[in-house]
Amino acid sequence: MKNLWKHILLLAAVLLLISGGNVLAADATESADFVAPGGSQTAIDLLNAHKTPGAQDSTWDSSTNTLTLKGIDFTTSAGNAIFVPSGTTIVLEAGTVNTIRSTFSGSDPTLSATGIGVFPLSQAPLTFQGSGTLNVSGGDNSSGSSYGISSPVSVTIDGPTVNAFAGTAFYDSIGLNAPATNTTVTVNAGALNAASNGTSYSSHSEGIACWNYNVTGGSIDLKGNDHALYMGLDGVVSTNTIKGSATRDGALEAAQLAIGTIVDTDTSFRTILVIQNPAVAKHATITPPVPTYTITPRVTGTGGTISPATAQTVNEGDSAVFTMTPADGYIVSTVLVDGDDVTSQVQNNTYTFTNVTADHTIAVSFKATYTITASSGTGGTITPSGKATYASGAKAVYTFTADAGYTLSDVLVDGVSVMDNVQNNIYTFDTVTSDHTIAASFSETPITGTPHISYLSHVQNAGWETTASRDGAISGTTHRALRMEALKASVTDDKGNAIAGLGITYQAHIENIGWQDTWGADGSEAGTTGQALRAEAFKIKLTGDKASQYDVYYRVHVQNYGWMNWASNGNPAGTTGMALRGEAIQIVIVEKGSGAPTPTPPNDQNAAFIKNGNPLNNLDFLTQ
Repeated sequence: MKNLWKHILLLAAVLLLISGGNVLAADATESADFVAPGGSQTAIDLLNAHKTPGAQDSTWDSSTNTLTLKGIDFTTSAGNAIFVPSGTTIVLEAGTVNTIRSTFSGSDPTLSATGIGVFPLSQAPLTFQGSGTLNVSGGDNSSGSSYGISSPVSVTIDGPTVNAFAGTAFYDSIGLNAPATNTTVTVNAGALNAASNGTSYSSHSEGIACWNYNVTGGSIDLKGNDHALYMGLDGVVSTNTIKGSATRDGALEAAQLAIGTIVDTDTSFRTILVIQNPAVAKHATITPPVPTYTITPRVTGTGGTISPATAQTVNEGDSAVFTMTPADGYIVSTVLVDGDDVTSQVQNNTYTFTNVTADHTIAVSFKATYTITASSGTGGTITPSGKATYASGAKAVYTFTADAGYTLSDVLVDGVSVMDNVQNNIYTFDTVTSDHTIAASFSETPITGTPHISYLSHVQNAGWETTASRDGAISGTTHRALRMEALKASVTDDKGNAIAGLGITYQAHIENIGWQDTWGADGSEAGTTGQALRAEAFKIKLTGDKASQYDVYYRVHVQNYGWMNWASNGNPAGTTGMALRGEAIQIVIVEKGSGAPTPTPPNDQNAAFIKNGNPLNNLDFLTQ
């Protein structure tokens, strides 16, 4: 950099040929092969002589100072490959790659090996537009400097990719050299990659040397041996999208430069080294960019959407949430992240990337669903009930449970009976491929023959009997002076099933308590256990809409009396007010009007119930 201004003045002296008020440098071939503006088409023809196969002719518009490059590969041994005035716009046509090289390595220290040189006719910037690519480089120069682009005016990039490189030089080796006061390198869109690909024998090498630079929508990537970036005192850094590296720490003589701050937090590259004027005790710092990664979403097939639906840029360590929304009649089928199945990690149709440290893809597929609507009539249930959703091809299993006294009578699928396919009260849709209805109906279990009564006694010192008595058999004990304490009873058919519409209920009269407030029913307990209290009398009656078809008869074996006569249909049997224990019981169900069982008690005790010593002999007396 110490010879920078000398170089600019010498280049200006060589290239500025003022004649009649016009600028003309077309014949300055010692400094450049292509010089714009030229007085004829000769210069642009020279570039077109080096166009790449299939490329169209590049053009120069002198009225707007616009050089349009459409695919050239131009190498020259002149000090400057091409030279343009400030205010020039270089358009890189879309889809083209353009290469400009200077391989100058002469002995004149005042000449630089420069790819593109800019002559400062005004302070208008050098602008790069279009969306193509430009590779511009200066060759090795053992006597002077090497620049990819050398411009004493600001440089602006609006869209294309510009790669500016410098080679090994005696003095400066700088990718993009724009060191004049208040010059700015600005990347609005596209990319700038500026690097020193060589070393400097007596000065230094860097990617960019300028006073200011800015990045708004593009990117800058720099590399130098001594520094990635050289800036003057008034340098302004207003971006966090710049990468840079330097192979050395840039340790120059303290009398010339002071070294600014190196911020090095990303192991993938070394951040930019900023050089400041030592006369001012301040340093500029460039904060390295936070690494970012891209997560690309995709929907495979149809049936739903993913949100966000476009590629997402995520800062390193951050999280990203993607939501899958099935269309009507669909559900999420499979979610793949980087090709791996993560469907089990999807919660409420969302998947979350946490601590992102790499690029990812997420792909979701959906599958059709169908609805099966299940219902049941009186007497039982179907499980699951109501509407249930199944994926296409899934299996659906339905279970039928009959209430007591009922049996499953029919199952209709889409209105057609499938009872032949019901196994163990289960029906299975092996493969669901459409909507269905399934309806179960139940019917009362028919009574086979006369209903049967089963009953158990809780006996003093023995507890509950282990085997139930049935249909008039004795439950309890006789001639052992043991009290009954409680009773359980139930009604069944010949197969031991509960009978729809026919049940039984019973009440016990207990020592010190009297008639209990709560009746036992259908197998529950009436009386007491664990209290050493005698049961003295019982009332038993049938319940349900079939109760009117039957009579229930029962009699009690009473202390000191033996078997009493038969009571029926809720009338009391046993004794009260006499402190006598009930010791056993018999119960039987008969068809309505069939009469009491025989024989009568052997001691000719015709009373079914004795209250305070007063016998009641009528089998049909009112409940006492």
